[in-house]
Amino acid sequence: CETLRQVLESRSEVKCIEHDQLLNLVKTLYAQMYNLETTHRRTVPYISLDDIVVVNDAFAVFINDDKLFQINGIGQEETIDVTRAIGREDGAFYPPELSGDKIASLPYTVNVQCAYYSFGMMVAYCATLNPQLLMKSTAIQKLNLKKEGVLSSIEGTKLYWFILRCCASNPTKRTML
Repeated sequence: CETLRQVLESRSEVKCIEHDQLLNLVKTLYAQMYNLETTHRRTVPYISLDDIVVVNDAFAVFINDDKLFQINGIGQEETIDVTRAIGREDGAFYPPELSGDKIASLPYTVNVQCAYYSFGMMVAYCATLNPQLLMKSTAIQKLNLKKEGVLSSIEGTKLYWFILRCCASNPTKRTML
């Protein structure tokens, strides 16, 4: 049992998590996030490499309940009211919605799909170990993953399409399938 950061650091010679293994980790994390959203009406606005524990290289578990926020509304109108400060931490994947003047004062509201962007960027990083994707404390980047060729090593795979759907520039168009 190791954090995702520890798993990635131990694979520096491979430069990624193997495709089939990453698919399994994504499936287990997706199931957990889906259950949080649908059953418990909670979500996570952003994910960090230290928030996820990998068990036997087969299962991934989100462990940081400090990042859970209540979901308000129904359907396309689902939002999160962020009522406490979100610190900037290395190794986190922040959606664009968590930057700029919008978050200067509490509370503020973001679309539930901001979590999908963070999840997609985390998967892209695990698939490529591309340092462009790894956020450094205050940096929030908007990358066009398709145009910039960041995902060229996994182009056409299930993970590639999953990441593009999660990281759509319009938050209402993001989906985790």
